[in-house]
Amino acid sequence: MKKQLRNIIISLCVVVLLVAGVVIWTKVVSPTVKSSSSSDSSASSSSPTIQVYKTDAKDITTLKVKNSTGGYTITHSGDTYSINGIETSLLSQDTLTTTVQAVTDIQATKLVEKGSTNLKQYGLDNPQTVIDITSGGKTTTIDIGNDTPTSDGNYFNVKGSADVYKAATTFISSFSGTNLDFVNMTLVAVDSASLANITDLEFGGAARTPSIVLKQNVSSASSASSDTAAAPTYSMLSPRSYTVDSNNVSSTLTSLGALSASGAITVDMSDKSLQKYGLKNPQYTVTATISGKKVKLDFGTPFNANDTSYLPVVLEGKPLIYKVDASSVPFYNYKLTDLCSTLLFTDQIDTVKSVTVSKGSESYTINFTGTEDKLVATYNGKTLDTNYARKFYESVVGISTEGTAAKPAKGSTYAKIVVNYRDTSKSPTTMEFITIDARKCFWSINGQGDFYILRDSIDNAITTTKAFVGGAKASD
Repeated sequence: MKKQLRNIIISLCVVVLLVAGVVIWTKVVSPTVKSSSSSDSSASSSSPTIQVYKTDAKDITTLKVKNSTGGYTITHSGDTYSINGIETSLLSQDTLTTTVQAVTDIQATKLVEKGSTNLKQYGLDNPQTVIDITSGGKTTTIDIGNDTPTSDGNYFNVKGSADVYKAATTFISSFSGTNLDFVNMTLVAVDSASLANITDLEFGGAARTPSIVLKQNVSSASSASSDTAAAPTYSMLSPRSYTVDSNNVSSTLTSLGALSASGAITVDMSDKSLQKYGLKNPQYTVTATISGKKVKLDFGTPFNANDTSYLPVVLEGKPLIYKVDASSVPFYNYKLTDLCSTLLFTDQIDTVKSVTVSKGSESYTINFTGTEDKLVATYNGKTLDTNYARKFYESVVGISTEGTAAKPAKGSTYAKIVVNYRDTSKSPTTMEFITIDARKCFWSINGQGDFYILRDSIDNAITTTKAFVGGAKASD
């Protein structure tokens, strides 16, 4: 019994000694990290930080960054930030402000070594990035060294101190770019409600001669201004007065109205630089007149980067070459076929006095009077079926283009359609179809043209005309 009691007492003494040892080790050996927050909450203690440098943004006059890409220098005067090598008008003040704010309260996630005698092991003898902060007339330098072994940050210190800290990767990334990262990437900014303020569009460049010029119709402009849902309409002034493809023009306005660059390429605007990017004599240009002011974009040679197609772009008057995602400017290389309707003739039947369709020795002239349900069609004094009249007319206005072509130098006339109008002040429209080959004809309107059509389309119009004057009815 006495032996058992003795063993129990000995065991209790051992336990007491062990507990005491743990307590002593915890207080003497185990280090502590003070949270940057005074709160004792678990959230604060789970992410401790150490304040290394602090200042006020308004006191910072210069922020100089030297990095592997060269770096940049930001200067602060009044309410404006500037950066070396770029006109202030081209800069994003918000981006500059954010970068300066990043150095006003520099905190470390860990004190790696206090009073290090070997800064080389941290890459701080030849730092990757050097940040000089001039605030209140005093310059403080932050040296950033190697990545940590776990790649979750970088070693850094304040120049002149041997204390080595670890900074989060988010802090380091703020100073890894160039002065071009601070460019304002907005090229054109027109909100959807103000698209009607785009009154003129010109699609020019060396690849489009003459330029394709569109002008907003005045009646549509007043309609659009009174009804935000109404889209403005346009007429083509050059190279001909073709009917405009409203869908492609509408998408152009939308894309152009909110156009931003993906980045900036260079501020070098020398002839050599412009030549390199295909901007010395650009193949494609687009000019928009917005609220009376012309905005002209020059588009260079496309290039690929990271599986994305980009275009070098110059906003004329701005000394900078931007990089624009090609998918955001599908209109930049529009051809005439993209901007005009495939239906080159679209006049309403109620405005027409007569239509003459001829091929070789055959010629048929149909006269029209009345409008809508009181429309009357006659041929050689004979009244024709009114409903079939519309079918006949649709075969004429339904002739559509297949592509662009040059007028044949020695082509013969395959067929001709002449339209006279009830408004005597309006000149007749003469459509001449000139043979290109066995399948195609050049479509000349009043002596000019740019397109070809298939001969089958003309033959269909002629067949319908013969049926019409022969007494065909809509029920046939």
